[in-house]
Amino acid sequence: MELCIDLDAITLRLVHVDDLSSLEVVVVNPPDATKEHSSHRLGDVISARRIGTLNPDGTVAVSAEVLRFLAAGEVDETWEEGLVTLLEGLRSPEGDRGAAVRWPQRA
Repeated sequence: MELCIDLDAITLRLVHVDDLSSLEVVVVNPPDATKEHSSHRLGDVISARRIGTLNPDGTVAVSAEVLRFLAAGEVDETWEEGLVTLLEGLRSPEGDRGAAVRWPQRA
């Protein structure tokens, strides 16, 4: 599953909703966004949209409620079990959980 975030338009959408094998946050705009130069902006958008928390290691602890809201109408009743399992799998030994962030590929 991918949570796509547009840092320019401050929008988000959930794609591959049925793929509960992994969760990745994908920055889709601006095309020249990089971890080095745009992490602060990503943190601002995550906070403003109440998506979750940008962790110090650069991963994103995504709110389960946000994922449920974005997936509403697209999933069946078994999806919730898969979501819980997915989010538990993202938890580190320290108790933090975070989805990796994929930044735009430069040509």
